[in-house]
Amino acid sequence: MGPAFDFRLIHPDGPLGQNIQAIWSASVSIDSESITKPLFGDGSTGVLFNLNGSIIFDNTEYTEGIFWTPVKYQTEFITMPPGSRLVGFRFQPAIKPSMLGPIGDALLTGQDQLHTAQADLPLILSSVFDELSGCPHHDAQIQTLQSWLADNIEQTCFPPSTLIQAIAKIDPTSDVQAIEQTIPLSLRQLERQFKNWVGMTPKQYQRLIRVRAAIEIIKENPLINLADLAIEGGFADQAHMTREFQQLAKMTPKQYQKTKQP
Repeated sequence: MGPAFDFRLIHPDGPLGQNIQAIWSASVSIDSESITKPLFGDGSTGVLFNLNGSIIFDNTEYTEGIFWTPVKYQTEFITMPPGSRLVGFRFQPAIKPSMLGPIGDALLTGQDQLHTAQADLPLILSSVFDELSGCPHHDAQIQTLQSWLADNIEQTCFPPSTLIQAIAKIDPTSDVQAIEQTIPLSLRQLERQFKNWVGMTPKQYQRLIRVRAAIEIIKENPLINLADLAIEGGFADQAHMTREFQQLAKMTPKQYQKTKQP
């Protein structure tokens, strides 16, 4: 018997990686109970293909189809019943569907948040939805979606180069205010670009990626000492890390750590 919850993810490189940070596939065993997982904020938007059954996301039920996940500052939770099959991708920060030609037009269809039932999908989406539904395993689904994105993305609008530079310079331990010394923007101009393109301030974005980075460290080392993690992760101390987790991840580091321990 396979795992109750199975998840795979890749990070594309090359031209596709400039727009897409991750492509993933997930499933819940038909013999399992319903499974609830956190979706941690990362300052990006994404698209989810629900290939089988109904799921609960952000307290709303979604049937088979495709829906758009806008930028979220706090963690949300997704509940998947037995037999669920999902595939999706995450854009890079500041990349929006409206920049991506026919795919973007099909995804948004004039709405800020897409929820399109399978029967209502436009042709460009229904064809890949059907192809994904017929894939026998995660690797095939990821490869199918990756090929479709590579063939169909046609970027028609680009974020400001100064914003891309700033995003690349922000890490969990960087001094956000000092970034303006390395790019031709004042801090106020940088904040305006972040709000317009990313949907939050540079400081808010750093808080998200700091918590997200700590989450990834816990995944790799579930037994890590949390005081050491706080120092390594750029937090002032362990209490500061706990407060940030509670506000953004809706759980404490200790609670998340327990979910990753055998």
